[in-house]
Formats: sequence, C-alpha cells, structure tokens
Amino acid sequence: MNELEAEQRDQSHWSFRLETQKPNGQTEADEVVETQNRDLKRPLLINARALTAEQQQKSDKRIRQFVRNPATLRKSLNEKNQDAARSQRLLKMLPDAFHFNYGSAEVTSYS
Repeated sequence: MNELEAEQRDQSHWSFRLETQKPNGQTEADEVVETQNRDLKRPLLINARALTAEQQQKSDKRIRQFVRNPATLRKSLNEKNQDAARSQRLLKMLPDAFHFNYGSAEVTSYS
C-alpha cells in the first residue's frame, strides 16, 4: 500500500494544539478537532494571554454557525475535498519529479 492509498483508507480523527506565529509577530494557540467534515479550530491563547469574554463568545458563535448551517458545512467540505485532491495530485507527481541518468562510467587506474 502506498501513501495515497493509506491516506484514503485512514478514517482517524485527531485533536491537537496548534501554535502559530503570524508575520506581524502575533502568536496564537488553538485547539483543533478534526471531524469527518471539517477541522474545527478554537482559539485558546493570543500572545500568550487567555481570550477575553468577547473573543470567546465570537469563537463560540462561529463554531455554532458552522454546526447549524448546512451551507457552511457544504462549502467547508468542498474546500476540504479540493485540498485533498491537490495533495493527492502532488503526491502522484513525486515519483516522476526526479530522473537520474548515468552518462558514462570512467575507470581511472593509477600505476
């Protein structure tokens, strides 16, 4: 089984903490939960500080809208499928990405 087949058969979902730093120097720590349809990301810390009540409410509202709105779900699922298709196309290119040819072999003897 190659990597493409393994990826297609993998039905596991993960939960993890993702820490990112933006070009402006701002840091963010998020909890990410993979679901069948989409990865849900919830901010935990911004610049090493807990979210304000307003930021938490905004995050909760965004997650609720995703869960309740089928159009958002379809759009997200479509984006996820397109991303997976791009990844698979790139993986399929790898075997042909590098071709090596031996021009000739020289044997040099020193006497």
